[in-house]
Amino acid sequence: MVANKRNAPACCPIDPAARTALQADLAIIVAGYTIKDEGEFVQGMLFFPAKGGDRDSLALKPHDESLIQAIAAANPNTIVVMIDGSAIITEA
Repeated sequence: MVANKRNAPACCPIDPAARTALQADLAIIVAGYTIKDEGEFVQGMLFFPAKGGDRDSLALKPHDESLIQAIAAANPNTIVVMIDGSAIITEA
């Protein structure tokens, strides 16, 4: 299963992903933040829009947490790859 979680939940609701994970030998989830989410941009950067500041929370986005919990419940052979430029709280 390949899903682009950046467009979620419109393009890839959690229920179909969990149903697909039930049928798979292995599920791999990539979750976290991109450079656009991090907010480390500053005014005057050549290639990125100005944003500035840090994230409001060290937790994953709620949709990512729900997706991980649903897929892991559906398939015990689940690998979660976390991408980020800083800490992510992983308690559930």
